[in-house]
Amino acid sequence: MYARRTVLEGRAAHSEEMDERRRALVAEIRLQRLVHASRLTDLLMAIACAAPARPFHLDSQRSSIVALQAQLRVELAVFYALGGPPLPASNELESNAYADVDDRLNQRARVNALRKQAGQSLVELEHLVERDERLRLTLDEQLRLPLSRSSEGHR
Repeated sequence: MYARRTVLEGRAAHSEEMDERRRALVAEIRLQRLVHASRLTDLLMAIACAAPARPFHLDSQRSSIVALQAQLRVELAVFYALGGPPLPASNELESNAYADVDDRLNQRARVNALRKQAGQSLVELEHLVERDERLRLTLDEQLRLPLSRSSEGHR
C-alpha cells in the first residue's frame, strides 16, 4: 500500500512538472514570435527607407533592397515555423523582385510600390500584434518566463 501511494505521488509530481514545462515552452514560443515580429518590423522599415526618394538612385540601392528581401524571407520562414499568423503583404513584398529593373519608365512605379508594400506590411503586422492571441503573453507567462529562464541558466 505504501509503495502504491509512493508511485501515485510520483506520477502526480511528474504530471505537474510536465504541465509546468509545457506552459514554459508555450510562453517561450510566444516570446520568440514577438521577437521575430520585432525583427520583421525592423526589416520592413529598412526596406521602406532603402527605396530611394528619386527613381534614378534605384541602381545604387538595388543590392541593399535585394539583401533586405532575402533577410525578410528568412525572418518570415522562422516566424511561420514558430506558428506565427500569416502576413500576406509581407509575403508579397519578399517575393517581388526589384533586382532587375531596366525599364527606366517603370522605376518610379516600382519604387513607389516597394514603399507602399512595406507600409502595408507594417500596418498588417501592427494589427496582428494588437489582436492575435499567438502574439500575446499572458500575465502568468510574463511572470513565469524570466524565472524559468534564469533558473535554467539561460542568457
